[in-house]
Amino acid sequence: MNARFILLPFVALLIAAMTCLATQGCGGEPEWHIATSQVIPLARRDDAARFVVECAAAANPKSDEEGEDLVRQCHVTAEDLFGVHVRACIEGPDYAPNRSWPCDRVTTDPCRTMCASGRTQ
Repeated sequence: MNARFILLPFVALLIAAMTCLATQGCGGEPEWHIATSQVIPLARRDDAARFVVECAAAANPKSDEEGEDLVRQCHVTAEDLFGVHVRACIEGPDYAPNRSWPCDRVTTDPCRTMCASGRTQ
């Protein structure tokens, strides 16, 4: 048998394995990490909402700034003033509310172990 035909399946398998490893392990375990985010506690949400409304009302309506941009900045400022930093266990590289669990309420692994370690990203 020709040596080239014997090596061809081996080379194809090697290329497939390298491609699989290069694409993050063939879709193995999900990536988890700990991050901090700023949230407004329920007890302060009324104060924060009132601040956003008053901030937006006090904005200069004749400026060339878009109204939604002003409200967004008022909301960001309210988060800075009334928010607290919360550590959360997050699945995946980006924050997604449905894939994030606050460390103070998590009861299952891998989040429980990661939250206990104190690591943050």
